Amino acid sequence: MSSQLQRVVAAGVVVMVLLQVWSVAWQTPVATRWAAAPVAAAGAAGAAAEAVTVTVTAEATTTVTQTPTRLPLATPLSASLPVTAPAPAGAPLDPHAYPHLPPGAVSNTSNIALLIKTGATEALRRIPIHALTTLTHVPTYSIFSDLEQQIGALTLHDSLRDIDPTLIATLADFEFYTAQQRLRDPETAPNQSGAWKLDKYKNLHVASRALALHPHADWFVFIDADTYVLWSNLATWLSQLNASTPLFLGSIALYRFDGQDDLFAHGGSGYIVSRGGMAATLGAHPGMPRQYESAANRSCCGDHVFALALKDAGLNVSDARPAINGDPPHALRFERRMLCAPLVTMHHVSPRSMLDVWAWEQRETRPGRVLRWADAYDEFVKEEFEKILAEGGQRSGWDNMATNGAILPLHNETAQAELDGQDQKAHRSAKRCRGACERRKDCFQYKWRSEKGGKCWLGDIVWRLGDAAVEPDLERKKYEWTSGWLVERIMEAVKEKVPCVGEAAFPWVGGEKGPF
Repeated sequence: MSSQLQRVVAAGVVVMVLLQVWSVAWQTPVATRWAAAPVAAAGAAGAAAEAVTVTVTAEATTTVTQTPTRLPLATPLSASLPVTAPAPAGAPLDPHAYPHLPPGAVSNTSNIALLIKTGATEALRRIPIHALTTLTHVPTYSIFSDLEQQIGALTLHDSLRDIDPTLIATLADFEFYTAQQRLRDPETAPNQSGAWKLDKYKNLHVASRALALHPHADWFVFIDADTYVLWSNLATWLSQLNASTPLFLGSIALYRFDGQDDLFAHGGSGYIVSRGGMAATLGAHPGMPRQYESAANRSCCGDHVFALALKDAGLNVSDARPAINGDPPHALRFERRMLCAPLVTMHHVSPRSMLDVWAWEQRETRPGRVLRWADAYDEFVKEEFEKILAEGGQRSGWDNMATNGAILPLHNETAQAELDGQDQKAHRSAKRCRGACERRKDCFQYKWRSEKGGKCWLGDIVWRLGDAAVEPDLERKKYEWTSGWLVERIMEAVKEKVPCVGEAAFPWVGGEKGPF
């Protein structure tokens, strides 16, 4: 066995051992275990990756950044992983597929097809943790990459195999794909940042293959490899909707394309298409993936191209926030209005954090219970906020992602001059920045950095925990970086809504959109 393969197998064993260790920690809120772990290092390692900014139709702006992880892919591993084989749609549920959940906690979900999209450069890092967590819940699933692969007992389908050969031969976007196919080892392929360029061609082809692989499924749930699905919540939600109705559910984002603003469902957050929706679009137009390959070449993202094609076929995306969510546990954007809403997905979830979320889900899932945003607050951030309060409400070297309000000083000099005297000076120190937040009734947090005379970010409406600040730009390390929260104000906002009263309301059940 090669040393590389030995390292890969050893990593898999370590993950399984970690999983056993984590079971002991289920009774401890996750916030106490990962609070100080930096999460920005992955972004630093992938500085060559491309970032595309899309505007979410609310207060925030989402930056969609996908970084190819440069980990080697071995040839098929001899070590198999404990996975549940896909079951035919409608088949009786195997109770042994849910060994960690109480009886009756999860209903028969073999009618839900889970489709995971990844890439060969990240698959070995991202997929095994799903085999140990999410896929132990899921009877019906398929995994798609940009290379036909085998990881233990898991088959990864090449989502690009049906691309027009002329495009593969002529477009620079496919140079990396061609190298992968020839070398069969992504680690040795040149220009690995090219993996991101391939991603935008995948989504429609993934959906077409999914329809062929799972023709009897009622629901098609599309996620990225760093997306976590709270499966019990998903099953409860979809059981309340009519799968024969054409539905396309996701977290809405906006992208400027060919001179117009297109709404689409953010792929990393996950999106869902009903049986009726698939039949009316890809089922009725089987040539759709090929027809939109030129659009993919001009677009930023495959999730945008997917939504564009479905829209042209008559099916628009319906906003399913906050159930469909694009943030990981430490960066969840909490608001008063959504604390009692159900939470179904998280994005940018590292393998380590997936163990945390999975342990929480197993511990808290029981018949009739829906996990809500308030439950996530209790599990992932509440204890950390209590520590922050004891620390004086402020931390140095921490990024709490406060970006939902004003940034002081204002870029517009006239507007800056019109601010009151105190706010005009809010950027000069962390203390003054905190004062500006305290003077705004809807401000919950702030962030201050000493660069260029100081800059103050105010976080209105939303509060987030964030994580230790790790700057990929070495030049910025000379700046002071301080984050602060009005913790007592946050706690009062939570008390106004929690405990939640009444049943959890999922988006579009009974035609109701939800809090967004």
